[in-house]
Amino acid sequence: MPPPDLADEPAAPESGLVTIALPTLAHTLLQRATRAQPGWSALLTSEMPATQRAALREADRANSTWLIRIVDRHGWPGDRLVGRTGAHAAWLLALHSPAVAYQRFLLTAMATAVGHDDADRTQWAQLYDHLCVATGQPQLYLTHPATDHARHLTPAPELLNARRAAAGLPPEPSFPSAYAHPDAEATIR
Repeated sequence: MPPPDLADEPAAPESGLVTIALPTLAHTLLQRATRAQPGWSALLTSEMPATQRAALREADRANSTWLIRIVDRHGWPGDRLVGRTGAHAAWLLALHSPAVAYQRFLLTAMATAVGHDDADRTQWAQLYDHLCVATGQPQLYLTHPATDHARHLTPAPELLNARRAAAGLPPEPSFPSAYAHPDAEATIR
């Protein structure tokens, strides 16, 4: 599903206009995410030929490199800078970054924005778990589907729903504590 249109942004109460500091950047983020979305969806729903997969990875790498330059220049493109829709598009690009080093950098930048109430805490938790799965670490929030039991690895499983609530996620009532990683406390960053 493509990101919503910029028209979905909240209006400034005093003017009736959308208040985005960098609307051109918001538009570019939305364009990049919208262009990549069919490939991301195809990865999930069908077998993709190797050449098409390589092209998608190259597009994701180019988007990541571009996003990192934006973050270096402006910080995380959060709600105040690019609006809710632009920030969502930035998160999608970060989520699909093919390099762990890029994901770490973007996760850190997004964490700073979350700390300033300028990014979505739930999206940050999802990006965090995505990076955990990519690096073989236990997830804190269990938001990322994994093909093996990695989805079910989490430190202190009895605290899972408290962590999820703090991140704005619904409870995970079906989480079986038997799947908790025995060394999760030692391996979490």
